[in-house]
Amino acid sequence: NNDPVMPPSACITFFDWFFLGVEAVFDLTQYGRKRIDGERTYTNRAGKYIELDPYVGLGNSFSPEECEWLPTTIEFALGYSYEYHPKSMGRGTGTWGDPSQYITLELGLPDLWLEPAFLYERDIDRDNGTYLNLELGHTFSLVDGETDEDDPILALRPSVAQGFGNSKRVYLYDDDGEHIDHAGLMDTCVKLELTWNFC
Repeated sequence: NNDPVMPPSACITFFDWFFLGVEAVFDLTQYGRKRIDGERTYTNRAGKYIELDPYVGLGNSFSPEECEWLPTTIEFALGYSYEYHPKSMGRGTGTWGDPSQYITLELGLPDLWLEPAFLYERDIDRDNGTYLNLELGHTFSLVDGETDEDDPILALRPSVAQGFGNSKRVYLYDDDGEHIDHAGLMDTCVKLELTWNFC
């Protein structure tokens, strides 16, 4: 939809491989127009959180220095997330009111200027649908790390992304009140991320 959201998140990584975190989604507009089967499934949540997503996974990066056959650094992450919606988002409707669970696989090329990133997401609970996302962006260091090898302490990353869902995933979207029954594009997105690596 055309309503912007703000998703603050926090993540901690252990041993360079294991990570866990949580993300919240706050609605910035009076988004209460979506209807499914004639029922409103979103109420006006302007300024309030509409979603909470704890997640856990394994991930790392491999550089040409570690693997000589790699042309550039490759990042990957395999994760699990649980999507929770507050009760006011819908009560047991089998749609947005119910929680859902996802398995995700992310791949990225952080050393390229456009930093392409690819996401594969599988809903294993609500609709058993598949979602793909391709993102292009660039990270600007606002406060550098102590050495050239360290991540920036404070970084700003503008990006654009385009999602694609199969027919099961796109079903919950609608076109002039009619359910979409075929795979298609979803979630054209412009993002601005501010990251603080405080330790």
